[in-house]
Amino acid sequence: VPRLSGSLLWNFFLERHLIFSTGISAADVILSAKYKDAQLADIDISIAAEILRRGIIRNEDLVVLLSNLLNNATEAAAACQGDKIIRAEVRMVGEQLNIKVYNTHSNIIREKCGNICTTKSRENNEHGYGFINIKETVSRYNGKCNITYNEHEFWVDILI
Repeated sequence: VPRLSGSLLWNFFLERHLIFSTGISAADVILSAKYKDAQLADIDISIAAEILRRGIIRNEDLVVLLSNLLNNATEAAAACQGDKIIRAEVRMVGEQLNIKVYNTHSNIIREKCGNICTTKSRENNEHGYGFINIKETVSRYNGKCNITYNEHEFWVDILI
């Protein structure tokens, strides 16, 4: 049985499963997977993603940001009794990477020492690390992370 090389298999996968094309495969995979996850959870999701400039952020760090932001948004929106909405943008603003995520939520937002901890029950101590990872990653690039929320909506705006 002939074996396909890793790049042929990867290209086969990308052609059939990716929704986004930012020019950075890691971003395309995460955005496409998280988009599909949200759709499966009956969330009204929209992601606007532009071609990104390479070299602004390491792929691993971009994956940390996108996966944590979209995982958190999906969990929060999925728990809503009313509108379940996620809006995200990944684009270049001049020479900087800008990531914006908006989502609806219905849980109480908890903060500890200026950090968002979790909107989940207090029984599970393994949650809340996503925002710490996000802030540490943004800080590593001397970027800015603005988090705002109200009773039903949550916004994150990152500029690196």
